[in-house]
Amino acid sequence: MPLDAEAVGRTYGSATFEVTPELLRRYADATGDPNPRYRAPDAPAAPVFVVVPATPQVIEACLDPVLRIDVARLVHIGHSHVQHAPLRAGDRLEVTTMLASVRSEPAGDTLVLSSRIHRGGSLAAELWSSMFVRGRDRAALARAARETAATPQGAPVYEQTVAVEEDQPRRYAEVSGDSNPIHLDEAFARSVGFPGVILHGNCTLAIAARAAVDGLCDGDPTLVRRVEARFTHRVVPGDHLTTRLWSGGSGRYAFETYNARGRAVIRQGVVEIGPPEHVTP
Repeated sequence: MPLDAEAVGRTYGSATFEVTPELLRRYADATGDPNPRYRAPDAPAAPVFVVVPATPQVIEACLDPVLRIDVARLVHIGHSHVQHAPLRAGDRLEVTTMLASVRSEPAGDTLVLSSRIHRGGSLAAELWSSMFVRGRDRAALARAARETAATPQGAPVYEQTVAVEEDQPRRYAEVSGDSNPIHLDEAFARSVGFPGVILHGNCTLAIAARAAVDGLCDGDPTLVRRVEARFTHRVVPGDHLTTRLWSGGSGRYAFETYNARGRAVIRQGVVEIGPPEHVTP
């Protein structure tokens, strides 16, 4: 049954969230990032940590009976965020989320959830999470999977390869609050068409963003002001992920991430590097 387009604009409350040094350290451990900045008492947040405060509301939306989402067929296909000010240990955040759009196609339904994070009354970040409810038309699904943008041309300016640890889905689920059984339960994951548990898309994106911090920002995550990407293939524990970045000029870089077999697991990636303290909305 297609999603109800009349639900667009539906909101999912307002919640407070505290960023602690312990949480930032655990997040860095869960995403396999050794950057010592994330382990200091006044630690800045990693670029993709910004999804964590919004995760409970995103889950609430996906389970909303009004939307009638078949969660067994739900996959995360994309993410985008703009960081107006860096998040840090000690921050108290206010988070609101709404259903921004719904689109139905033969391959399935796409919904976009929009979250806004405020700190002290000022907008700190805006996020957009794209979800896809797979339809049952296999031919349409196959066509949709092939519709991807071309790989950027020229030599990458930086490349980094990272191993996905066997227990990384469990560790990421614990720190992020995203306990979807496709990431934790082998039998369930197989029952919905996966070879076994798969890594969270946002954990894969955190691994990709680490390459930008290490290779473009000299290890300073507060310089990353925008990240967006499309998730194009599942990632399994034990794999190796290689992220490549290409310069687009004016602080903008394109990136893609590949598994050990050379298949792109992230495409249409964009990261923008800019002033650390504020970006005009």
